[in-house]
Parts: sequence; structure tokens; C-alpha cells
Amino acid sequence: MAQERYIAVYPPALKLPAGGNPATHALEQGMAAWSQQLQQWLSQEVSKILGQAIDHGQQIDALSQEATDHGQQIDALENVGKIKAKAYRNAAQDIDAKGYTKVAIDTVRFDTESVADVTTNNRITPTLPGYYRVTGNVCAISVPAGAHVIAWISKNGSRVSIGTQVTTGYAVSITSDLIYMNGTTDYLELYAYNSYSSALALYVTGMTSAYNYLSVLGPF
Repeated sequence: MAQERYIAVYPPALKLPAGGNPATHALEQGMAAWSQQLQQWLSQEVSKILGQAIDHGQQIDALSQEATDHGQQIDALENVGKIKAKAYRNAAQDIDAKGYTKVAIDTVRFDTESVADVTTNNRITPTLPGYYRVTGNVCAISVPAGAHVIAWISKNGSRVSIGTQVTTGYAVSITSDLIYMNGTTDYLELYAYNSYSSALALYVTGMTSAYNYLSVLGPF
């Protein structure tokens, strides 16, 4: 019966199986240890590489988001003041007694983005979101003493800006305000208030935009 043999190595003592070759056994153990170390090293390196890949991916995402943000900022800057429109009432129109009357703007003075509707709804609907400088002007003639006329701007049917109160003779009321528009459904209209007991005529001289107008400039 073959017996186990021992060879002294420092450290530790290496136990050989019966009939084993000391050199071969040492090589096998060395290869096993090296293989284990290699696996550990590969595992660590792979983890590092994956971590770096994730970091790079996050950096790329961040750069992509920055590029998107910069693109949006550039678009916003390019749109500043892009819309410039002014429309006015050219045909004769009266302001109803003791109440508010919509000034039916019917003529475009200028309109860079085709936002003024002077044929159907007589309003201005900005097509870009943002704040707009909006101005309204109303001029009535033959206003009796004690009566007054007031211009006001309506957004989506609700009053948002009231003009000066003007009385007697040629009454010119002006209102101007900074109004936010959503760029899709928000619209602006011009109204005139008449405190007198009878209707008053607007002052229209034909092909002039100096009176009874609604203008917008924006967005900002």
C-alpha cells in the first residue's frame, strides 16, 4: 500500500497525495492560486470599467441635457420681441350708451406673425408664450360734459387693464400693460366704456392707426 509523502516548504508544509509528483502538485496549486487572483483582479477591473462607463454615461446625459437647455435658451432669445402687431378700427362705429362695447378692429397696420384677426373675431392671438407689452387706444367724439370714455383691454373675455378716464369733446383714453399669453388659446380684445346715456361715435378718419387700436409686442 502506497504511503503519503511530505515535502517541506516554507510556509506552509505542502501535503502531497500518494504517488504525487511534488513539482506538478506545486505547479497545480500555484496555478489555482494565480487563477483565483486573476478572477479577483478581473472582477475588480470589470467593476471599475462598469463604474467608469456609468459615470461617462451620466456625464453624456448631463451634457445632452445642457445642450437641450442651451438650445431652448437660444430659441427663447430668438423669439424675444418676434411678434409685433397693431390693428385698428377704420370703419365707423358707435360705443353703446351706459356700457362696454367691443372695438371691432378691422384693419392691420403691421403684423409680423399674422396674429391679428380683423375679419372674424376682431382680436389678437399671440402664437408664442410669454409676456407682452399690450396697448389699447380709444377715441370718441362729441363727448358731453360730465360723461366719460374709458379704454380697456380684455384677455379671454375678462378685463385685465383699464385706461385713463377722459371727458368732454374728443376723448382719448389709453391703457398699456404687461400681460402673459400662453401662445395658443389666449387672446386679446379692445373695449370702450361710455358713461353717457346715448351712444357715442368713435373718431375714425380713414386709414389711420393713431386711434382705436390694439397693439402687442413680445414675447419677453
